[in-house]
Amino acid sequence: MKDWWETLQSRERYMVLIATVLVSLAILYLAIWSPIASSRD
Repeated sequence: MKDWWETLQSRERYMVLIATVLVSLAILYLAIWSPIASSRD
């Protein structure tokens, strides 16, 4: 994985980081926030 990361250009690394953050936020929303909000209704 480290070798793959080092072969990426800086722009590609930036895009991978952005995608990772977005996917993480989506997982947090779907796994945590949404069930809590639904249970309060």
